[in-house]
Amino acid sequence: MAKCFRKALIEKETYLSKNIKKHKHNYSIRYLLTVTNINEHASDRCYLQKEYYNVLKCDQCDSFIPFSEPGNWSGLVLDNEKPDFTLPVITANSDKKSPHYSFSELIDVEVKRDMKDSINEIKKEIGDATLVAVSKTKSNEDIMAAYELGIKDFGENYVQELITKMDSLPTDINWHMIGHLQTNKVKDLIKRNIYLIESVDSIKLAKEINKEAIKNNKTINILVEVNISKDINKTGCSIEELDQLIKEIKELPNINLKGLMAIAPNTDNASLIKKSFKHMKELKDKYNLELLSMGMSNDYLLAIEEGSNIVRIGTKIFGARIYK
Repeated sequence: MAKCFRKALIEKETYLSKNIKKHKHNYSIRYLLTVTNINEHASDRCYLQKEYYNVLKCDQCDSFIPFSEPGNWSGLVLDNEKPDFTLPVITANSDKKSPHYSFSELIDVEVKRDMKDSINEIKKEIGDATLVAVSKTKSNEDIMAAYELGIKDFGENYVQELITKMDSLPTDINWHMIGHLQTNKVKDLIKRNIYLIESVDSIKLAKEINKEAIKNNKTINILVEVNISKDINKTGCSIEELDQLIKEIKELPNINLKGLMAIAPNTDNASLIKKSFKHMKELKDKYNLELLSMGMSNDYLLAIEEGSNIVRIGTKIFGARIYK
């Protein structure tokens, strides 16, 4: 979404709340109106020109309302878009009744439009890699918006939030546990259809997963999380511990070790990030594993360059998180 458009909508909140009233017909938002010329000789009219404008358009009677105050029908421009429809003339002094369309609904439409653009851009950039939408703190409505745009893989950091969403959202979603997993939370998680646990970092945790998997007659797919940055504030097994951990995990009958996961060092140094990602790819190949999960909103392009086939992206899809 054009950032200036969101700002303009916010500035027009008072105008919209005063002027968009109840209407017996249903109105839908139409993003673009092609205007041919703004008539400088008539204050009450403007003609269509090759620029793009946003309007509300009635589904029954074809009446419409531009997103601008009377006397300023220039609308809010969105670049590089194609018009949904065109009209031969806009009459500013229209006596048509205004529709009911809340400000929050206008913002919601634009946010979803922005989400669609972001998802399409990411998918184009990552090719065949799996896009995991990181949905922690996000509402079911936000998740369903991404789901309806084709996202089927979602990542959560906290077990309670994850299982609540698993119980209320479509059953064909592939849920990834990407946050630190405590052994006392494993039981609740394994009872449900978890698609992939990406954050296994100890044999203790792996054995607990295996125990609950046996009870539920399941085989659980996992990734081993590696603390590639050697950051004491991050979870993940050390590189020195990895060899022994993988050997022991492979002996557990109800665990399927699919690959490795890592978080890049917290730095703006792209060379250092790439070096870490390259090392992870070498480890994946060394152990002949299938999956390599690395890359988030700020560094997923570097991760893809170095061989990642799962990226975990939240902010670029959903926007900044709001913590309550």
